[in-house]
Amino acid sequence: MTSKATLVLVLSIVGCTDDVPTLRVSTTALTSIELSPPDDGVPDTFGHYRWDVSQVPEGVFVAPPAAQTATITVTPLSRGVYVYDRWFVGEATEQLSYHVVVTVAGARPTARVGGPMTVAIGEAATFDGSSSTSTEARIEGYQWRLALRPEASTAMLTNADQATLTFVPDLAGRFKIELRVFDGQLWGAPTIATLTAR
Repeated sequence: MTSKATLVLVLSIVGCTDDVPTLRVSTTALTSIELSPPDDGVPDTFGHYRWDVSQVPEGVFVAPPAAQTATITVTPLSRGVYVYDRWFVGEATEQLSYHVVVTVAGARPTARVGGPMTVAIGEAATFDGSSSTSTEARIEGYQWRLALRPEASTAMLTNADQATLTFVPDLAGRFKIELRVFDGQLWGAPTIATLTAR
């Protein structure tokens, strides 16, 4: 059975019962976007606009925009769906003018690797991925991979799911160590560090 709260939400988004038009836009988290539904064409002397936020992702708080203009610029803090309602406020009444549905995608995290470029054969080299970044400040997983090693090498990675990695080269030559990071939903592109063993 559909709850009253759910029913109101669905109807407000699709504009079924109030005949209020809906504008749908997309962006990525922490990227500013202008919400610019068509102006109602009402002279400024008749009143002003007011914006409300009627839906945000779970756990996210968004204060109602202070602007009293037909368009506003917003910067969603995290991925999810946001619904902004634009009202026209006159002297005696308020009228819902537009729904704006903003679908926000996550931005892929970026892997960053710190560590030595050269090391002696048999000596441990430590690589650090803790400076990896996410626009939403959400790094939840690490994946290290030995992308290249000398042909006769049998060196392996251990603890490849931690923020730091210790690797011991067993032969002279070049080793390429790859790191990808995960933000809970998206994997970032790999970043490769090259280590030369001598």
